Amino acid sequence: MWNVTRAQAGNYSCQGYNGAANASRVSPARPLLVQYAPGDAKLSALDSDQSYAIKGQTLTLECRCNDHGNPAAHTFIWTHNGRRVESVSVAENHLLRVGPADVHTRGDYACAAINTVGQGRWANLWLDVKTPPRLVHGLEPTLGSLANRSLTMSCRVECHPTCAVQWFRNNDSLPPITDPLTDYYYHVESVEHQLDERNGAFGSLTSYLHVHNSSALNDHDVITCACDGNGVGPGVRSSLVYRHE
Repeated sequence: MWNVTRAQAGNYSCQGYNGAANASRVSPARPLLVQYAPGDAKLSALDSDQSYAIKGQTLTLECRCNDHGNPAAHTFIWTHNGRRVESVSVAENHLLRVGPADVHTRGDYACAAINTVGQGRWANLWLDVKTPPRLVHGLEPTLGSLANRSLTMSCRVECHPTCAVQWFRNNDSLPPITDPLTDYYYHVESVEHQLDERNGAFGSLTSYLHVHNSSALNDHDVITCACDGNGVGPGVRSSLVYRHE
């Protein structure tokens, strides 16, 4: 037999025949056992259809294989960004616990089943890590200034997906005017900070409120920077009280 496949497994017997009227007795059946590697793996988050983790929380990944091969798979192997991370026995339900999630948790996860014949096909899952809004730095409680001076206030917010920062004066929204040559008394500037794996930092956004002339503000004005929730956590805000000096 050439190119044997699992379909050829079964009990085989033979019978001699030389052209005479009576053939020989059929031989006792002998089993043909075909060994083969496991089938394709499937990788997903356990009890969830999400493909992301949340910063600081844990997530369990499950590697499933409907065809464990023959003999049955004895191990599941896992990689993270191409590097081996753990071997998990089938008896442990082929689960991989990920977390508490940080910037290094994100990336490509892969798993495959192994038996004594070989390895099944890999399954892959790209796992993102989302972060709820967090104030990296907010406003000082008070800000004082002499008249006719320029002022700058800033807030930095970490969040993924990215959050938009909005400014308020006494709870009235300030339109996000970005032109520094505007006739308005202020303009807003935003600076994005990219994810930095080396320093373990998620992406963030710094928003600056540039006031061209402090005389446009009133004593005891309340200035607030705020961002809404991003689907994985509630919004955050920070306020200060402006004082004329």
